[in-house]
Amino acid sequence: MINAKSFAVPVRESDRLRALWSYEILDTEPEGEYDALCRLASHTFGVPTSLISLVDEQRVWFKSRRGFALPEVSRAQAFSTYAVLAPHEIMVVTNLRHDSRFAGHPMVVGSPRFRFYAAVPVLDASGLAMGALEILDVKERSLTSTQYDALHDLGGFVMTAMMSRRQALDLTRLPNTDYLTGIGNRAGFDKAVAIEIENARRSGTTFAVLCMDLDGFKAVNDRFGHPAGDEVLREVSRRLRDLVRKGDTLGRLGGDEFGIVLRNGDESSAQALLERIAEGVLEPIVLRCGAHVMVGISGGCAEFDQTQDSAELMLSLADQALYREKRKAVALRLVS
Repeated sequence: MINAKSFAVPVRESDRLRALWSYEILDTEPEGEYDALCRLASHTFGVPTSLISLVDEQRVWFKSRRGFALPEVSRAQAFSTYAVLAPHEIMVVTNLRHDSRFAGHPMVVGSPRFRFYAAVPVLDASGLAMGALEILDVKERSLTSTQYDALHDLGGFVMTAMMSRRQALDLTRLPNTDYLTGIGNRAGFDKAVAIEIENARRSGTTFAVLCMDLDGFKAVNDRFGHPAGDEVLREVSRRLRDLVRKGDTLGRLGGDEFGIVLRNGDESSAQALLERIAEGVLEPIVLRCGAHVMVGISGGCAEFDQTQDSAELMLSLADQALYREKRKAVALRLVS
């Protein structure tokens, strides 16, 4: 049985999780194509239970399930925890009672007393396993070579459905996406601030807006040209995306200016994030021409209170805080 306190993780686990989260499919409502694939799996293999599982950081969540009541289980208790460890292999256990990994599992020794398990990992274009298509039976059995092929094909269909779903989401976001960096644009950022204002008024919670711009960016443009500047903007955006929490909103406000909406955040959490961002952005950036460049970043934040009634006002207050910080930095340089 899988250890309840720990579990083995695939190689490149951080990359795998980022890829999974990029599909924004976890905890979503049922969708017909996934339910149809589950039904097809049960019918094709004559099994009572089929699952489309997605392996999150600490849990396995089922996008679709047939003959299985739970919407999710911990990774420590999931059969698919093992399936994603060998992403290019179909996992088959003809009798779970005879496998030391699963012999003591509650669903093997107790109801529903599973005996047979097979799973094909669901792989993205990089070969990372997002989860698995799983089939289970209460009877011992095996798979024929034809059934291996069928299970492999069904796993590919699950990935195709996930890719189509993400493409549809991307299309709906195009008007709010920055063409150069792929993060949100000013229009999308303003909408996110307006939504948080309404949420904060209704719930009495707070949030913060962080405005930032790059230090030394003009020098990169002047020396290496605007294409190099675009490279810097894309790389900075990638680093910011890695540092921003799930649920917060990152946007490029224009030029070398960026903004973050910190949901349920305050001024202190915004300042702490800014410190991490400053450290991450300062790492050298390697341009395509081979040159190494460095830029810094400055920021200012504004915390919501009930007197603020528009996204424009929130952004203006954060922008004013940004330029106060920049003036302080200039004054310190002059003194030194």
